Amino acid sequence: MLAVDALRVARQRQGLSVAVVDVEDLYDEFSYGQKTPQAIKDFLSLAATSWKKKPRYVLLVGDASFDPKNYLGYGDFDLLPTKLVDDSFQEAASDDWYADFDGDGVPEMAVGRLPVRTADEAARMIARVFSYEAAGVPNEMLLVADSNDDYDFAGASNQLHSLVSNDVRVVDVQRGALGDAATKAAVLAAIARGQRLVNYVGHGSTNLWRGNTLTNADAATMENADRLPVFLMMTCLNGYFNDPAADALAEALLKAPRGGAVAVWAASGQTLPQGQWQMNQELYRQVFSTRHMRLGDAARAAKQGTTDADVRRTWILFGDPTMRLK
Repeated sequence: MLAVDALRVARQRQGLSVAVVDVEDLYDEFSYGQKTPQAIKDFLSLAATSWKKKPRYVLLVGDASFDPKNYLGYGDFDLLPTKLVDDSFQEAASDDWYADFDGDGVPEMAVGRLPVRTADEAARMIARVFSYEAAGVPNEMLLVADSNDDYDFAGASNQLHSLVSNDVRVVDVQRGALGDAATKAAVLAAIARGQRLVNYVGHGSTNLWRGNTLTNADAATMENADRLPVFLMMTCLNGYFNDPAADALAEALLKAPRGGAVAVWAASGQTLPQGQWQMNQELYRQVFSTRHMRLGDAARAAKQGTTDADVRRTWILFGDPTMRLK
């Protein structure tokens, strides 16, 4: 795939050693040709223990499906499978499982995925990474909080302020204070003018934030292609990417034709907000204490900030883990 090769060349120019591996070769070598996530994990475990230069990052290029044999008839979209794990509420996808060799929920390598179904989608997502790296640095970031119910989402969002460096202007949008319509308008306007990070804490589902604050349909209309932010979603199911019939919000933002996101960190399952909050705070400590940190390193380190096993296992990085944050 030409786009993957272009990314390989770019990262090698930055001093990284890169190997592009065909997943079919892994099936042949580790599982007698059978398609199984275990073959990928076994390969990564072997590389971690026997390669002279130990791998630090893994980029999975291809979509996955909870219907790998296409019994439902939506299409053969299990191009690069994910691992399905049982959390406290449901069966959820876990990409970090591939590099979690000690079973603590934190991978020993930083794992990211581009959930693409075609070569054209891969080319567009990788082009976003190059565009992000070449663009200027926005001096603004957006913190979006859901209205409070049995959890203080606004308070959790406010606590991130002290972790942000002084050169970044923080914009707060809180649904509890503004109401649904004004919150949605403020969020879309902020994204349109350019954000470094977009952070959401609150309730959500596969294709939306509560109150329709942000939806798949909104992503399709975004025109911020030259100002792509990283989205951090502390909510449920925005990263439920392995549904063969519909895109999750994370996917919609990455596939938006004229804007959206350069990367999204989101959950494939349902978890409780306390563990999310702990991880969210640790991510900010990492990002704003180390300039130009690689995205995968930040996400991996942030998972060490919570002991919630479900949160650790079900947060998925949709994007290139070797991309340096602005």
